[in-house]
Amino acid sequence: MKILHLVMKKIYFDQILNGTKKNEIRELRPKSSNRYIEDKFNDNGEAYASPKHFDLLRLYLGYNKNRPHFDIEVRDAKIYIIEDEQGNEETYFVDGIEYISAEIEYSLGEIVAKHSC
Repeated sequence: MKILHLVMKKIYFDQILNGTKKNEIRELRPKSSNRYIEDKFNDNGEAYASPKHFDLLRLYLGYNKNRPHFDIEVRDAKIYIIEDEQGNEETYFVDGIEYISAEIEYSLGEIVAKHSC
């Protein structure tokens, strides 16, 4: 079973815990994207990004040692390219390298375990 560990702010932690927030979105950035995506290749040998498979998200409230957390099912994960009002891909630069702005969205299912919640 593959689990992705994520730290959250209280407002979002509580919304997911009480069922009013059904997804979790994370920005894909050069230093952290390898946690969320992997490179795959199509039949023509062209590379594309694909969400890594996770069975559960383990969501933590803050950074304290004995912090509340819970495990929730991942139903689906999709990558979205961020576009401007004209439909053009938004980009940004890090250390002189241009990147396409993107997010990954996890569709959440049932809570399977709670710890100090």
